[in-house]
Amino acid sequence: MLAGTPSGHTSNVGDEMRAIVTCECCGHRQAVARPIGRPEAFHVVCHECEGILRVEVTADDLSTAQKSVGRSRKTHV
Repeated sequence: MLAGTPSGHTSNVGDEMRAIVTCECCGHRQAVARPIGRPEAFHVVCHECEGILRVEVTADDLSTAQKSVGRSRKTHV
């Protein structure tokens, strides 16, 4: 079971994504401090309850982030 999941809030810098994760234990939301450039799984510590969060980023997550950033750039130009 995942203790943390990407919440859909992302931003892209070049080809790398940054994400916000939500702790499933306490509900605290926090930004992942490092860029995410490929599908991977990693652990972060919740800043609120200090629980260990396992975050899985899939190719679909990255694709969705790319599409989202593409739409927001078009509306801001």
